[in-house]
Amino acid sequence: MIMAGMSITGERLETIDFTQNYFPPDPSKFVATTGEAIDPSALEGKRVGVQGGTIRAAYARENSAGNNTVVSFGTADRAMADLAAGNLDTIPADAAYLEPVVTASSGTLEFVGEDILIGDGVGAGVRKDEADLKGKFDTAITALKADGTL
Repeated sequence: MIMAGMSITGERLETIDFTQNYFPPDPSKFVATTGEAIDPSALEGKRVGVQGGTIRAAYARENSAGNNTVVSFGTADRAMADLAAGNLDTIPADAAYLEPVVTASSGTLEFVGEDILIGDGVGAGVRKDEADLKGKFDTAITALKADGTL
């Protein structure tokens, strides 16, 4: 079982199963240097920094129409550093990560465009041959949701 805050997506469902979500999708936001006109729904011609292997990296590649540069970084912090240095036009990340970064930027960074929801929330990943294990976790998650614990 994978318990790592992994988002449920169609692409990932091709190789593993997921329990029902135990956390709803965190809105993804785009941040840019203050004054930059970026439309996250039209990334053509933009330099987009992403944390590699994330749902936002996949979103940036899928919405680029092949006309932007998607630069992959090992961490969101590295992408943020390149944005601050002027090497990128925007970076997408989850709201929980970006909100304190933008607040601490003293007005040099701002959110651009609308929030987007990617994926179906966070679930535990299980091998496709582990239906019993998946069922047990789904039952437990349902109970935790019902009694307000989750």
